[in-house]
Order: sequence, then structure tokens, then C-alpha cells
Amino acid sequence: MYGRFNAPGMWPATGSIGSTSPLYRGVARASTILGPYEKHGDPILVNNDRWVGPGHGSVVAVGSADYFFYHAWKALPGGGQDNASGRQGLLDRIVWENGWPRLGDGSPGRGLEPWPGAP
Repeated sequence: MYGRFNAPGMWPATGSIGSTSPLYRGVARASTILGPYEKHGDPILVNNDRWVGPGHGSVVAVGSADYFFYHAWKALPGGGQDNASGRQGLLDRIVWENGWPRLGDGSPGRGLEPWPGAP
């Protein structure tokens, strides 16, 4: 994750697990930039019935909240990716639990959310 990492004194790293579809996001952290890095057990972002291949994201801070801006493909019936529509930009709020990021249920949001910072 790039940008602010909500664990004081920790350095973040994210990476893709897999290639194209399925593509998952994993996360690790370390107390120094050179490591060693501790991996989070499960990916923090995986496919769901609406979106596949979530990845290549950044943390965006809005006020006191953090959001993860990333891309994914619309899912086709059966779990494939809709290449015709290309990658779509998605934004999900990060909830920090014990210094680790969590994004909703661990998959891309399925509905519309208010724009960050909107009343």
C-alpha cells in the first residue's frame, strides 16, 4: 500500500498474488524499510461475483479516513473478466484492525458508496 499506513512505526508493502484473473492483493509490514516483512495470512482483496482481478492500488487519505483506490474488471457469468469494458477504478474504505488493513468483506464493494468527505 502506498501512502499513509495506519500502524505507527510500520512500513507497508502490497503485492499481487496470481496474474490477471484471478489477481488478489496481499499485504505485509515491517518495522524497518529493509525488513524483515511479516505477511498478513490471507489476501486482503479477492474476486467476488461482481468484480475480478482487483489490484494495483494506493492508499488515499481523506480527513481522518483511509481509502484504497484500485482497479478491477467487471465479472462475467462464470467468473471471467469483461475485457471489452476494461479495468474500472474502485474506491473502498480501509478499516484498520490491529495494524492490518481490512476492506469490507475482503472483496471489492458491490454497491455505490458516498464520495469520501461528502456530507
